[in-house]
This record gives sequence, C-alpha cells and structure tokens, in this order.
Amino acid sequence: MTISSTGTLSSYFTSLISNIITVESQPLTRAQTARDQVNVRRNLFNQVNTKLTDLQSSVRALISTQASYAFESGRTSKVTAPSGSTVLTASAGSSAAVGRYAVSVTTLAAAHRVHGDAQTAANTALNYTGSFTLNGASIAIESNDTLIDIAAAINSATYADGEAVRASVVDKRLVLENEKGGEGNLIEAADVGGGILQGLGVLTSGGAFSHVLQTPSTASFTVNGIAITRDSNTGLTDVVNGLTLNLAADAQGKTAEIEVSADSTPEKTAVEGFITKFNALQTYLTQQSKVEVSGAAGSSTATYTRGALAGEQIFTELRSSLFSAFVGTSSNDGSLAALREIGVTIDDNLNASISDADKFQEALTSKRADVVKLLDSVMGKFETTLGRFTGTSGYMQQRFTSFDNEQTNLTQKISDLTLRINDRRTALTAQYSQMAVTLQLLQYDYELSLSLFV
Repeated sequence: MTISSTGTLSSYFTSLISNIITVESQPLTRAQTARDQVNVRRNLFNQVNTKLTDLQSSVRALISTQASYAFESGRTSKVTAPSGSTVLTASAGSSAAVGRYAVSVTTLAAAHRVHGDAQTAANTALNYTGSFTLNGASIAIESNDTLIDIAAAINSATYADGEAVRASVVDKRLVLENEKGGEGNLIEAADVGGGILQGLGVLTSGGAFSHVLQTPSTASFTVNGIAITRDSNTGLTDVVNGLTLNLAADAQGKTAEIEVSADSTPEKTAVEGFITKFNALQTYLTQQSKVEVSGAAGSSTATYTRGALAGEQIFTELRSSLFSAFVGTSSNDGSLAALREIGVTIDDNLNASISDADKFQEALTSKRADVVKLLDSVMGKFETTLGRFTGTSGYMQQRFTSFDNEQTNLTQKISDLTLRINDRRTALTAQYSQMAVTLQLLQYDYELSLSLFV
C-alpha cells in the first residue's frame, strides 16, 4: 500500500476547511461591503456636486461682475430693400446700437482680373521651366507641369496678408484675380525666368497684361448720409459698430434700410438656464432625502424606505436657504426687490418658472437696469450659499476627501485580511493533510492486523 506524504483530503476535510474559511472571512466580507458602500455614497455625492456646480455656473451667468455674465441684450437686424432686390445683408452683434440705418450704394468694389491665351489642353505638360512672381510671391514651374498644375501652384503660394492672387482655368485659359479689390489695387506680375506668363499669353513682351477682364474699383456708398468707401463688398465690420455688412451683387445704384432692434432672447435664455438648474437640484435633493412609509406610520407593521441622503441635515438646510433666496426680498438700489416682480416665481409644487412672460418682458423693456441690480443681489445670495459647498475648500470636497481616506483604509484592510485568510487556508490544508496521512497509517495498521488472524 502506497501512502502519500501529504495525505489525500477527502470531501469531508475540504468541506470543513471551506466552512472554517467562510466563518473567518466575515471581517473581510464586511470590509468589502463597507468599501462598496463608500463607493456608492461617493458617487451619490458626486452627482449632487455636479448639480451644485451646474447651478452655480447658471447663477454666475446672471451676476454682472462675473466673467461668464450672459444676461445681455441681443440684437436682431432687418433689411428693407426694393422688391425683388437684396442690396445687402446685415448681422447685428450685442454692441450694435438700436436704430435705423439708411444705406445707398453708388458702386461696388471689384478686383483686378486678367486672363491668358487658350492652350491646347489644360491637363497636358506645357514644357515650361522657370519662375514668375505675383504680388511679390515667387512661383516655380517645372517642365511636366500642366495649366492645372500652374493654377494650383499659384493658389498655394505664400503671399503677404491681403495680397493673394487666385488662379483658375477657364476654357483652357489661365485666369488670375486679385484677392483685394479697390481702385488702384492691380496684380503685380513679372516673369523671372523661362518667360512663362508671356508664353501663356498673360503678359505681353512689354510686361503688360494681354487680356484684362475686370479693372479694380472701390465700393462707394453712404450710411445715414455719411460717405463710405471700402475695397471689399463683404465682411464689412468697421462701417457701423456692431454690424457686419455684406453688399449684394445687385446693390449698385440702390438703397436699403437696416433696422436694428433689441432682442431679449439671450437674457431670457440665461434666466431659464438658472431656473432649469435650480429645479434639477431641488428635485434631486428632495427625492434622495425623503422617507417613505408603507403601512400605518408608527405601527409594528410599518416599513420605512429612506432616501440615500435621508439624515443629511446639511442638504435640508441647503434646500431651505436656496428657496428663501428665490422667494425672498433683496436689498438693492433699484426699484425691484424680488424675482416675483419680474414674473419669476415658484408654484405650489415647488417648481420655479417664468410664470408671467409679459411681466418679464415689460421689466426688461422699461426697467432693465433695475432687473440687472435685482439679479445681482439675488444671485449674490445664491453664490454665497453655493460657495460653502463648492470649490477646493467647500463642504463637498471635504466629504470627497473623507470618502477617499475611507476607501484607502478599507482597501488596505481588505488586502491584509485577504493575506491572512490565504495563510489560514494554507495552514488548514497542511494540518488536515497531515491528519489524512495519520488516518491512512491507522487504516493500514488495522488492515495488516486483520490479515495476521485470517
């Protein structure tokens, strides 16, 4: 009979070891559960913190001293032109003055445009080698370049700001156009080597342009009777402060009127953004803090379901402070003392809204400066309250630090307990293996004794 030096563990011993390890692993299980609970709670606080910072951002957008201030009047522009005409388009920024601007266009700006002679083909090598300059930029050409290649080389050349020349190929002819319009802004072109521009029929032997399609001209127009000239027809941002003008192709000899009006949409959007974030935070804190009762409250059969934040008194106080700031009066040197005076209220279900859009619009129209003062005061209270929770020294960060410390300690404890349990399992296995060997020896002796008496 062969006897193992370590013994062979039966199912009895393996089950016994498993039961012992299960009992002795209870502290490890509790530590793992505790760490999971800390993670869940930290994630919950992170959601609260996100809603707090979202609300704080919307609050700061309503405080005039903040860099993110968004409570500013927008502008809309309307162009009235002769029937069937465009004349111009205009876009207004928030700095544009409200009013009317009469525009009368005498001439449009045009850029210098020239072309060369027709070539045999646009995509066949021209066998020109050399270089030429356009508005000071040097363009090198190789023998295998086609007319299309030459146009591409011109377009990709490096020019001084505003001095670019744009090339195209039309009917196998090279067409050049100055980027900058305006009278006197001519394309400057010269062959350096290889006589390429002359060979393409762009320049004469004397260096003049062979074919001029368009001579340069300056846009000439008046705005409210003031004479204006510009080298371009579009992107005109320096004519009327806050307006971008674009003269249309049909503008020459025509008039149009631009009407710039105030637009309260950005202001309303900023207030609605605050209201949305306010409601989101209040709803979340209410849901997470409530305690629900099933059955008769106080009876032995009653069961209670507590929200994850139930018992966190600090959030109850936060909700109360924010509601008070919303519905209360606020001291400032304007004529408005409460949000309800501009149509912003909280209903019976504790939902905030612009409940009276007409009152809100009227306040913006007739008392805008006082609205700004009111919002500065009310949102200042919100900022003070929220500031105690947010930021690197706020309450939320303190809780995050506490959670992180708990996680670190529990992780170390779990590691230590896991090592201890593994050592214990090894020791038990060795112990019961030795017992198995002993039992095998006893069984052997017993069987040997029996055989002597048979």
